[in-house]
Amino acid sequence: MKKIRIEHPKIYLDAEGKKTDAILIQGHQVIATGEEAKSHTVDEVITPKGACVMPSLTDAHIHMWGLGLRPNSISLRDCTSAEQVYEALRNSKSDNDWVFGHDWNQHQWTDTDALSLERLDEIFPNQALMLRRIDGHAIWVNSIALQRSDTTAKNGLLLDEAMNPVYDAAPPTRLEDDKAAFFETANTLIDHGITCVHIAWVQADRVEMLENLRKNNDLPLRVHTMLGVADPGNAPRIAGPPFLDEACWLNFNCLKYFADGALGSKGAQLIDGYEDGSFGEVVDEDEILKTTIHEPALRGWQPAIHAIGDRGAERILDHYDRLPEDVIVKIRPRLEHAQMLTDNDVKRMHRYISSIQPIHQYSDCEWADSVLKPFQVDRLFRWRALADVSVMCGGSDYPIEDINPWRGISVAISRAVKKRAPFRTTALSHQEAVAAYTSGAAYAAFWEDKIGKLEEGFLADFIVPDVDPFLSSPEEIWDTKVSQVWLAGQRIR
Repeated sequence: MKKIRIEHPKIYLDAEGKKTDAILIQGHQVIATGEEAKSHTVDEVITPKGACVMPSLTDAHIHMWGLGLRPNSISLRDCTSAEQVYEALRNSKSDNDWVFGHDWNQHQWTDTDALSLERLDEIFPNQALMLRRIDGHAIWVNSIALQRSDTTAKNGLLLDEAMNPVYDAAPPTRLEDDKAAFFETANTLIDHGITCVHIAWVQADRVEMLENLRKNNDLPLRVHTMLGVADPGNAPRIAGPPFLDEACWLNFNCLKYFADGALGSKGAQLIDGYEDGSFGEVVDEDEILKTTIHEPALRGWQPAIHAIGDRGAERILDHYDRLPEDVIVKIRPRLEHAQMLTDNDVKRMHRYISSIQPIHQYSDCEWADSVLKPFQVDRLFRWRALADVSVMCGGSDYPIEDINPWRGISVAISRAVKKRAPFRTTALSHQEAVAAYTSGAAYAAFWEDKIGKLEEGFLADFIVPDVDPFLSSPEEIWDTKVSQVWLAGQRIR
């Protein structure tokens, strides 16, 4: 079997910053490092050009499909007013029976107008219209969409569970479109140095698609799935045993739940309420969570639960704390987003995985104090405190946020916010930020003995960035480019 030696003055073996100048690859694995690697006769020596060689990255919370990835969906991400949304819709010239738009964000609008149901009906008088908010937890629809879904909504705005009738009434995406979206997103991820993803909601039809890709050795990267518990099609699989892929290609051992909505749509569930007196939305009721978390957990299924508000997180940790200690150690429960936590709940996270998306702070903290009280803002993005007690894994929440992992790492180190001074006092260290996207993410997928490091016996997944993320400034890391990507001992970029 061919032996390849990678030589570079700075090869990082792990997120702690342990370095060497050579690694030896045979087949899919690293079989030696340092002087031992240099003592072997090899078939090829490769000396990459770049700032360093390091383990490749994982996006530990991403959506590979969604409304924003539908063909011909109208992007509203750059709209800065309600009027610009109307203009984008008028210019779309769609003649489809259903018209889809995505990524509107009222917090970046310069006007204070809400979208008007009357205006939406004027633009699309004969077609159903559904516009998904950037966080995916709110949609704006017109009257025809309401009629077809047999539902009502003040001004056409629906949040969280209330969106389901419209989604059910809308035509499903085609499998070939989903497959194309998967590969397109995977290629972008690989360009940024990501070779593993944790897909944060997988429906039954996409499970079959992933299985077929794995069977045919066509998966472009490693996949840890979070099966959607609310999808009835997943019920037969969930009733069976979880599956952990020892070859580190495709796991089916994690279940996805939702405690609440999102902060931007005021759906995140809060203990003390928003400035306007509302308290957010409950998605999965406690009784549902109690009956759907406990039994699968005893059989080895890992729960991964979306909770953005402090009350949402408190509820989830209450459920997790009821699990037997040996089960907790075995299944590694995840708190997805871990975005807003009280002091007491930070302490409780010592037994659970903190799944964070640092890039959310960059966006959300620009407007958070307009919907939250000052002491509530202090409960947001408590990575420094979490890092002291919890294993952290880092992701993007794409397509809600920027897919580029280096920007997430940059924000984790700088605590930067758009147009505001950074909050460096509560930032992560360079090593902690890199660990969240390498070894921490590997641990969250039960692959910590195979990926996330370049030690002997680990899979040869590594990258060559043009910036050293252990030594460079957050501003430099933000613009990182990757010249080489290796997966399982093969160069794929």
